[in-house]
Amino acid sequence: DALRELPVDANWLYERSLGGDATSGEQDLASVALPGENSATYPFSTNQWMSCDSDPYESTYALDGQYSTLEFGLAIQTHAPSQLIGEFTIEADGVVIYQEVVERGRPTDRLTLDVTGVQELRVLGLTPSACGSASKGYGALVQAFLTL
Repeated sequence: DALRELPVDANWLYERSLGGDATSGEQDLASVALPGENSATYPFSTNQWMSCDSDPYESTYALDGQYSTLEFGLAIQTHAPSQLIGEFTIEADGVVIYQEVVERGRPTDRLTLDVTGVQELRVLGLTPSACGSASKGYGALVQAFLTL
């Protein structure tokens, strides 16, 4: 189910964007591929480009030690090739805190990661699958937000 409002004392992840070549740095509407060729849309999501070679695309976020948790889901968007697999890595101050492989049509459940004291968060996206061109990334951090 899509979040309809941001929890109290929270910020959307995209609002903390420092840059990189992997996110718009703005709110994105994620169109997520679900099982059985179904889909759903989620506002307030964070677009993630997926590299088709050996160097992942990355995006960075300034947390400045202000937050305690990151809550999100991971998904492949409907415009991605049908057999695409995304390899996501999340780093907190250079240390890997989460890795997941996500198949198109099989988004993760919502997750909560401890980011207490983290200064900079990096999200890396890579795919071993055949790619094409798209106007936005194949991956999405679905309604990702940070809590104080």
